[in-house]
Amino acid sequence: AEEARRSLLGEGGKVEVRLLDLSSLQSVRDFAAGLVKDNIKVHILINNAGVFMCPYMETQEGFEMQMGTNHLGHFLLTNLLLPQMKQHGEPARIINVSSTACLGGKIDLDDLFQKKKPYDALQSYSNSKLANVLFTRRLAHLLRGTKIQVFALHPGSVVSSATRHVMSSTFFKDYVISLALKTTLEGAQTTVYCATEAQQHSEMYFSDCAVGWAPDASKDERLAEDLWKLSAQLVKLDE
Repeated sequence: AEEARRSLLGEGGKVEVRLLDLSSLQSVRDFAAGLVKDNIKVHILINNAGVFMCPYMETQEGFEMQMGTNHLGHFLLTNLLLPQMKQHGEPARIINVSSTACLGGKIDLDDLFQKKKPYDALQSYSNSKLANVLFTRRLAHLLRGTKIQVFALHPGSVVSSATRHVMSSTFFKDYVISLALKTTLEGAQTTVYCATEAQQHSEMYFSDCAVGWAPDASKDERLAEDLWKLSAQLVKLDE
């Protein structure tokens, strides 16, 4: 992070590095409190942390790692920063980086962390990515009438360190897969587009710098509302 900060300083402006571990709700709370304390106005929030197909692990709070990080960590962070984003009254954007894997996602509110069945890393990832889009849909509903736009997006299939749990072969990753997948620079383009130019759309889902087609499950308003309520209970949002 410090290396990236130094390179960005050459472009002008001010760059800060702050610690944030999305798999720890305490870290999320500490990070958000620091921004509020230092009166830093947030105009663009990009929820980009992603755990991809890891072996079964748990967050510090005991949640399955992929759902706990990819969804709940971002859910809490966004909600903690929302009051400040509303208060400054200036146009703002919240971008949730999902994935085309959301097409295979299933949200079981009675078994959000897949504890009642054998652990399936890909299914868990897909579920967390569907949760990202449902979260975006409910957030858009709650933010009607404000100057905050919200987006979910598929960045494309990108060669990055996120694939470390499934691409152990350097030759396979660096030479074979790289011919078919996007670079990190290419994969960032839709995120940048949503953060700068795009306009909120009823699909709530973008891909390749254009409006995409979200899965039918992500358009279930009741499910989006119920997932929001469950997520708020799990992260103890009102405490």
